[in-house]
Amino acid sequence: MGLRQEDIPFLLVTNTTQYSRAGLAAILCDADMPVQTHEAMTATVATAAYLRRHHPGARCHLLATREALEDLRDVECVEEGAEVIVVGGAEDGFNYESLNRAFRMLTEGAALVAMHRGLH
Repeated sequence: MGLRQEDIPFLLVTNTTQYSRAGLAAILCDADMPVQTHEAMTATVATAAYLRRHHPGARCHLLATREALEDLRDVECVEEGAEVIVVGGAEDGFNYESLNRAFRMLTEGAALVAMHRGLH
């Protein structure tokens, strides 16, 4: 018997910042593991909660995949004048220009929040 058949609540937890909750659920469903969006907890969702609690209303500059924006809907994301720099698995977004922009905002007083520790 599975968790659903036994009526046992569950939550899948991952440190991914590459996929949104919906994207992750879709990938798992395609692999014959039926997961609903609300049953997935990602580092991006945890980061959004952290930002709401510790930096409420702050303007944030995001160095992460654009899909992460889906789970940061209630966070104001800006390209300039950020109060918080949020770093995740940025992939192509990690280039000289974007890192230089983020570094400049950090030297101007922005806080730094890393979504997870990655190896790349």
